[in-house]
Amino acid sequence: MADTAPLPPVGPAHAAPAGDDAPTERLTPVGAEASPPAGSFAAAPSPALRAVEIVAGLLSGGLLMLGLALLVLQFVAPDLAPGTGLAAADGPGWARVGVQLGVGVAGELTVLARRWAAGPARWTMAVAVIVAVPAALWWAWWA
Repeated sequence: MADTAPLPPVGPAHAAPAGDDAPTERLTPVGAEASPPAGSFAAAPSPALRAVEIVAGLLSGGLLMLGLALLVLQFVAPDLAPGTGLAAADGPGWARVGVQLGVGVAGELTVLARRWAAGPARWTMAVAVIVAVPAALWWAWWA
């Protein structure tokens, strides 16, 4: 034990400074998690809710990517492969692009909003996205 240094003394004689030298805020110890302010985040979701939210996030993200690809095709389709007879193509159409982009963006916004929502609202948002994405796909591709 000869290689250890003694701890500094603790007690009233060595109390924290008062007055101008006193700290004005609480400090969080190194390695400790500071808890978020009350009411800023919702409680941790159940595993079933988390699974539904993951499915909703994947669907909305995929639809957003599809919408972006269709947006690019809307602009390049008339110039795609000249001389092949595809020059008359006018792209997928603005309505189809807009619906898929709109539902994809709305779905991704619900992913961000779920952080502050309570349990029933989170279920509602996730299920709404899961219903809206196939509806948008059906309308854009098969209706």
